[in-house]
Amino acid sequence: MSRTTPLLAALLAAILIYLFVVELHGGKKSEHAESPLVPIFSFSSEKVTGLTLRRADGGEVVLQRAADRLNGSWRLTHPIDAAADSTAVEAVIRDLLNLTPTQTVAERPGPGELKQYGLDPPTGTLLVAIRGVDSEVLDIGDENPDGSGRYVSKGIGSPVMLVAPDIARFFKKEIVEWRDRQMFTGNFQAMAGQIEKIVIERPEETRSWTTSADAEVVGQLLSEIWRLQVAAFSDGMSLVPSATLRLFAKDEALLGEIRFGQTEGENQAAQSTGQPTPFWLRRDDVDRLLAIVPPTAIPSPTP
Repeated sequence: MSRTTPLLAALLAAILIYLFVVELHGGKKSEHAESPLVPIFSFSSEKVTGLTLRRADGGEVVLQRAADRLNGSWRLTHPIDAAADSTAVEAVIRDLLNLTPTQTVAERPGPGELKQYGLDPPTGTLLVAIRGVDSEVLDIGDENPDGSGRYVSKGIGSPVMLVAPDIARFFKKEIVEWRDRQMFTGNFQAMAGQIEKIVIERPEETRSWTTSADAEVVGQLLSEIWRLQVAAFSDGMSLVPSATLRLFAKDEALLGEIRFGQTEGENQAAQSTGQPTPFWLRRDDVDRLLAIVPPTAIPSPTP
């Protein structure tokens, strides 16, 4: 036998091992890596009835979909009871449904393994209440070393995954950032379609306008009301009313009310049916609204 025969046999064996391990098994791994990434959650946004954001420091924000479900309106129920900014809440739900892991870091993390990812305890926990099914959970951990992602998990016993780092931004919001700044709860444009009469009460007089007789004036008033936004919240303020605006339906049912109060600098105090406590509006916005229907001129008494 030639001395080269064992060497050739060994080389052939090495080639076969390489083809089996690298080409066959490696090919399968490559195929898996190139497969489409799957979002973490698959619930229907329409079935979400509540969100709870719980921080590690004990702070908690609870949001619930309003009982009347008027165009998906939401309410803050903790730490205060107030109308919530539905756009901000829907942004959380939308981001959760689009949340796709870039990597599974630990398939079955051990009891002591979660701490290294900032998941024991988590820096934040998001609970999603869904109608008809169990709630979904997302624990938020630390950023990875290079800051390109953040560790998350769907609870104890679930894989640790790496996602985009900005998912934690919702836990940094202050309470006022979750509050609705509109005058009325729900879709004002939908409510405007039901309005038949607008009444403005001032100390000197009370005037009213109807959609049938004063369509142009009513349209101007509704346009300015729709533009009103809370400039700042001041839950401890007392309102001293100077004028009241009321919106009525055809059956005389009260649809909404705004009470205007004292002024302070560039702001004017107000309170509406959509806000539980007084707040500040921009004084220019209120002046522009009330200027549409100034008080009736009272003739001077005849000498």
